[in-house]
Amino acid sequence: MAYSNEKKCVIKITALVALLQGLTWLSLCIVTLVTIQSPPEYLTKSEYSTYTAYLSFIIYQQFLTDDQDHRDKIIGHKSFVGILWMYIVLSAFWIGASIDQYSAIKRNKKRQINLSIILGVIILITSIIDIICTSLLARDFSYCVVEGEDQSNLTEELVICKLSVGIVMTLVARGFVLLLLNTVMSLVLIIFGVKELHAPSLMTYSQSIPRVPAQNKNTSDKRAMNSSTESFFDDQFNASYPNSNAYRYNSPPALEKIRDSNNYY
Repeated sequence: MAYSNEKKCVIKITALVALLQGLTWLSLCIVTLVTIQSPPEYLTKSEYSTYTAYLSFIIYQQFLTDDQDHRDKIIGHKSFVGILWMYIVLSAFWIGASIDQYSAIKRNKKRQINLSIILGVIILITSIIDIICTSLLARDFSYCVVEGEDQSNLTEELVICKLSVGIVMTLVARGFVLLLLNTVMSLVLIIFGVKELHAPSLMTYSQSIPRVPAQNKNTSDKRAMNSSTESFFDDQFNASYPNSNAYRYNSPPALEKIRDSNNYY
């Protein structure tokens, strides 16, 4: 069994989108872990010349160091590092499954149906994790409350908390648009695969071809006149299949399994 040309086109696009996302998030997580271990000099100083450096500094202070007080936050430094490792593993699965899916579609392999279900499940699981992490970060975003007497200092700390948590939450949610797209893609892949697995075969072959039984003749004259005709049709009905089709119709099940497995991988 194989997909139609329209479904193949949709699955190819889905596999390419999944591959690009997997590579992007894998690279982003690895760079973040390297930054935690060996931070650049401008992240360790409170002086910054550009707005980008300022955003990098506040994200580093809020999530990439263990110096801040994270008692009021669900996603602290240790939790954030654990999320990074989780996304590294998931992104690796995304990359491997999407490459194998595209290759199977390109070479018209039978495993393309099973792979579409596997890739759909991986994307769906990742989308659920994205939603959970986004919800936890949204809770931290709403609890960005600081206490003190200096109002100007409080305002700055509140802005830093809101900005850092908001940026990380948007990244985890994949810009929200990709999160919605991934959910739809995963459901499409799973539905395509399940429907194709349960689709009936186009042709079923039987061991013998049915033929119309010969009618009884009442008179000997009619029997004599039609004996030659009946004999001719009997020979045609009882004739064996040609050698080119004998393997197709009468091949043993073991040989059929071997033939199918050769096209699976």
